[in-house]
Amino acid sequence: NPVEFDYIVDPFTDNSSLVQDVYDCGVLNTTNAVYTMNQSINTGTTCLTVSANNITIDFNGYNINDTSPADSEYGVTTAYNQTTVKNGYIYHFGTGIYSTGYNGNYTNMTIYANGALGAGPNGYGVYLTKNNNFITNNNVTIINTVEVSLPFGIYLTGSSNNTIQNNLVNNNYGSSGGYGIYFASSSNNVLTGNTANSNSDTGIY
Repeated sequence: NPVEFDYIVDPFTDNSSLVQDVYDCGVLNTTNAVYTMNQSINTGTTCLTVSANNITIDFNGYNINDTSPADSEYGVTTAYNQTTVKNGYIYHFGTGIYSTGYNGNYTNMTIYANGALGAGPNGYGVYLTKNNNFITNNNVTIINTVEVSLPFGIYLTGSSNNTIQNNLVNNNYGSSGGYGIYFASSSNNVLTGNTANSNSDTGIY
């Protein structure tokens, strides 16, 4: 009779190296490290949590996918400075990238969600609360199917002196509206070369 093998992938554990492969969701906590994905990841909760300064996450063309979308789940979340997220895909999280750090760089990402992402102002592609970040060359669409919903492609609150350049932020909508790029209590931001079409309310507000 043929022998069947079951392969079990161990959860990701940071090994403190400055160069690490990422094969599952987990906490990234080595300062100055570069983490490179070597496969796509499916999860039912928040995936990558940054817990140190100057961390780079290179998606390397792979994706992370939330199989049970909810407003409280994040693709990548960071409260640290100098976080870089680049070169991949984030699917169906309540918030694709959530940052409360300074001097981040978020580039060449496709962030897409279509699902029940929570009632009210919920469903964010990129959410920033601090200053001096770069959001460049991304493609962001958030569709919230909850009955009373208001999604945002790129959302900044209390976030100033950022560069937002060459992003496609189209088709963001929910039952109560939707915005491409939205600024709340934010100033001195530089926008160049962005496209924000077919959003429920305003492309850039």
